[in-house]
Amino acid sequence: MQGLRKKSIKSKILEYIVISAIIVISLGATAAFAGDWGQGVVIASKGLNVRASASLDGEKISVIPDATVVSVNAMTPDGRWYDVTFKGVSGYVSSDYLSLRTYDIENYGKYFDDASGTYVEPELFTDKEVTATFSVNRDGNTPEGQVVCEFAANFLGVPYVSGGTSPKGFDCSGFVQYVFSECGYQLPRTATEQCESLSITVDKSDLLPGDLVFFKQPGNSKPIGHVGIYVGDGLFIHATYTGDVIRYGDLNTKYYIENYVTSKRLLS
Repeated sequence: MQGLRKKSIKSKILEYIVISAIIVISLGATAAFAGDWGQGVVIASKGLNVRASASLDGEKISVIPDATVVSVNAMTPDGRWYDVTFKGVSGYVSSDYLSLRTYDIENYGKYFDDASGTYVEPELFTDKEVTATFSVNRDGNTPEGQVVCEFAANFLGVPYVSGGTSPKGFDCSGFVQYVFSECGYQLPRTATEQCESLSITVDKSDLLPGDLVFFKQPGNSKPIGHVGIYVGDGLFIHATYTGDVIRYGDLNTKYYIENYVTSKRLLS
């Protein structure tokens, strides 16, 4: 009888430990993905659907226009959905079409100037000026990939702007989409879509100028989080991150070796 009693107490203790662990894990998971995520900007030309649940089968309760800034409340553990609030309505939107912003709405479209220590409006080309100033040069002999790379180089130093798609400021996929569009090739808006839309996969050792290189981002569960244009000699041009500018990156550095995912080819 005493043995049964001891076993019962041990069982209760074990049960308590298991339940406590589940509670702690659950709270930890919630804390990891909820909280103050700041704001995000919509990058969907036809608008972004807001759903009642984090699923494509979820009821559509609203549509947020392109380039709209919304409050982000949380992210689902798989990284595919954000819980957002728009005009007092909360719901879920696909993370592929919402670019998180790390600065306040007042500074949207600006970049951080180290000299003044403030965000400033970039004194760069307007869309009309860039069309007139930066033309795509084709002489009939230059490989198309080189044409793309030479055109892309015109934008070195342009500030990174989350959700940016023009010479006033680009994010990574907006830059790639813009460059290829000006060269006569159409690509989808996001890095994930760009990767999925291209059927030709290229080994890193066989890269040619104009190929696209894709990376994951540490801390982001999405398989593709960044994209750039390969220019040759192990280098690629890309829009980096908030506070930085368009610059060349080196595929052979530790960071890009560890986060490289794949390469795709659009140009024949």
